[in-house]
Amino acid sequence: MKVFTIFILLLYLLTGCRKDSQIPLQPYSTDCSANGFDSVPKHNGGIRIDPSIYFDSLYIRFPYFNPNNSDEIIYYMTYKQELIKYNMVTKTKQSIFKGLLLNRPKWSKKGWILLPSGGGQIWKIKDDGTQLTQLTYGSIGHYAAEWNIEGTKFGCQAVNVGHSYGAMYDEFGIILDSFQYPLTGCWQNANNKPIGASGYSIGYTDLKTDSKVTLYSLPNDDFAFHGAYWMADGINAAVIADNGVYSFNTQTKKLTFLKQICSRSSYYSLCVSHISGKLIMEKPTTHYIGHNSILTRTKLVIMNADGSGEQEIEL
Repeated sequence: MKVFTIFILLLYLLTGCRKDSQIPLQPYSTDCSANGFDSVPKHNGGIRIDPSIYFDSLYIRFPYFNPNNSDEIIYYMTYKQELIKYNMVTKTKQSIFKGLLLNRPKWSKKGWILLPSGGGQIWKIKDDGTQLTQLTYGSIGHYAAEWNIEGTKFGCQAVNVGHSYGAMYDEFGIILDSFQYPLTGCWQNANNKPIGASGYSIGYTDLKTDSKVTLYSLPNDDFAFHGAYWMADGINAAVIADNGVYSFNTQTKKLTFLKQICSRSSYYSLCVSHISGKLIMEKPTTHYIGHNSILTRTKLVIMNADGSGEQEIEL
C-alpha cells in the first residue's frame, strides 16, 4: 500500500490533456481539474489527510506483445492472479497461468513466457499454457527477468542478503554470468544492450564492460521516467514518464516529447511491437469518489509510435 500511496501522490501533479508532435520539456502546471476534482480534499482545519486508495475489480497490469504476432498480447489480472493471452482481432482469451507474479511476464520469439513468481524465482511456460518449468532456485531472489532478442537467454535482478546484482542464464536456467548491476529493462536489441529509464535518467547496461552507461539526464526533477523499450531499428527507444510519452535517439541523445497525458493518469509497463511499431501500456487513472477516498481504474491502451491514435483495448 505504501508503494501505491507514493504512486498516487505523484499523480496529483499531473496536468490536463494535450497533444503536439514535439512538445518541449516542461514541468507540469498546477491545473488538475480533470476527472471531477482539482485537489485532494482537506480536513481538520485545512490539513490534508492522505486518502484511502482503492483499485477496480480487474486491476489489469503488465501488457506485452507476442513478438511473433502483433495481434496478440498477454496481460495480468492482479486480483485474480491470472495471466491471460488475448487476441485483439478475434477477441479470444486463454488463461495461461494462475498464481502470484511479482513483476512483469516477458514473451520470447521461441514462444516461452518468463514468470517472476511470488516465491522470488523465475519460471517459464509455453504460450499455450503448457510445460511450466522452474528456471532459478535457492535462497537468492530473482526478479524482473527479461529475454534477449533471440530468446536464448535471460537476464534478471538477483538479490542476496540485501545485495542486488545482475545475473544471466540460458533459456534452460543454466547460469552464464553475473554483473555488478541488475540486468533490468528492455533487452530486445541486437546490440545486446538492456536499456532502461527510471528516476531522472535514461541509460543501458554495458554487458562487455559490466558498467552502467547514462545516455540522458533530466535537467531538473519536475517529472520522472517510468520505463523504456527499444524500437525495431535498435537506435531509437520509446520512453514513458510521469507526464507522457517520449521518443529517444540513443545516438544523438535527443529526447522528443510526443504526447502529454491527461491529468490523474499515468503510463506504465511499456511494450513495443517490432512488427507493427505500436506501443502498448497500462494506464491507471484516479478518481475522487468522496469520503476522502480515491478509486484507481485500470485499462490497457495502444497507440502509434508518434504518440497519436491512442485507443483503449477492448477486453
